[in-house]
Amino acid sequence: MFPKKEFDVLIAGTGPAGCSAALNLARAGLSIAIVDRLTTPGDKVCGDALSGSVMNVLRRLPLNAWDEFMKIPEKLPSHGIRFFSPDYQFLDIPFILHPDADSPAPGYVCSRKIFDGFLQNQLLQFPNITQIKDFNIDDIKVHDHGVTIHSLKGILNGRILIGADGANSVVSKILTKNTTFPGRTCLGVRAYFKGVTGLHPDNFIELHFFRELLPGYLWIFPMHDGMANVGLGMMADQVKKKKYHLARKLDDLIENHPQLKERFSKAEKIGKTGAHILATGPSDKQISGNRFLLTGDAASLVDPFTGEGIGNAMLSGEIAAGVVIEAFSANDFSAPFLERYDEKIEKKIGSELKTSLKIQKMASHSWLFNLVVNKVRKNAHLKALFSEMYTNLGVRSRLKKPAFYLRMMIKP
Repeated sequence: MFPKKEFDVLIAGTGPAGCSAALNLARAGLSIAIVDRLTTPGDKVCGDALSGSVMNVLRRLPLNAWDEFMKIPEKLPSHGIRFFSPDYQFLDIPFILHPDADSPAPGYVCSRKIFDGFLQNQLLQFPNITQIKDFNIDDIKVHDHGVTIHSLKGILNGRILIGADGANSVVSKILTKNTTFPGRTCLGVRAYFKGVTGLHPDNFIELHFFRELLPGYLWIFPMHDGMANVGLGMMADQVKKKKYHLARKLDDLIENHPQLKERFSKAEKIGKTGAHILATGPSDKQISGNRFLLTGDAASLVDPFTGEGIGNAMLSGEIAAGVVIEAFSANDFSAPFLERYDEKIEKKIGSELKTSLKIQKMASHSWLFNLVVNKVRKNAHLKALFSEMYTNLGVRSRLKKPAFYLRMMIKP
């Protein structure tokens, strides 16, 4: 049993979304219980890339979370992306065209076990946050005065529940009629290697759009201490159609593809290949209701083109915290009141996901991908435009329009 069972807010999941929500709620003075089925930070199958969006949320967290993050030694700064087209041409796109030498890197690569552990340690600084590990939610009851979550360890009561428990969210399964859509579900495998050669001197992350994987890709992300995060992500319907075993496909590409085999010839695989499901957006899933909100992967907020989800997870946790504070102020936890969360998510994240989905569909055409990479390689203006894509939604919206590529084809 627990020393305390009554809280203002219950949060399921201690990943980036749940921790972001808890930290933003804590400074409002609310009592929070954040539970997780694991006992320690999990080694989640993920690219481990922390985007500029993650950095922005970290800067807004309380108690100098950003400064504490900068002290983590097991992270590697990343300054851009190297795209490999289906015809094996590569294009370097820096996150910032003219960076200030004294400024922090625009992004980092850090293992999820380290990063999630850092966020969970930040929770310990707040006496009004109670972390409970090894808590498997068996049932959830929503009633007139609050919500109750049940596990073999006991029950917890709160006024509202935030589901931040991943793509296989128990909160979503119990409280909504959401289903998994193959066309929006991504399957990913990841392995760690030491000794991969040919990495970019400024630690650009690599995305390899091989023809047989489109619109998916193989990634190579440089990491601290000579390590590399290497993985493969594809939409579930494409995996089924092509009858791929993703872990075997990753091994085959590493061992035999002409662009990779020499780079991995002396590399050492560290540990086993892991697999994971990602729920990409946009979707028509229910993400709020009477006394609950869904965040991060539970709300299908993974970017369908890049596969990046940590930034959207943390941003959605921040947004959820703001709406929950409004709900306490109004003493209204009803579904109609909490729909303002849906509106904020649509405004901050939804339109970006829709744009990325259109870009993803265009990327499934290998000839178009080859054309874009070859044109941008030779044109400084286009290169600058594509660099802005990561910080300027207006620019990204231009890239989703077929007319943009038609003009690119016509111009020499």
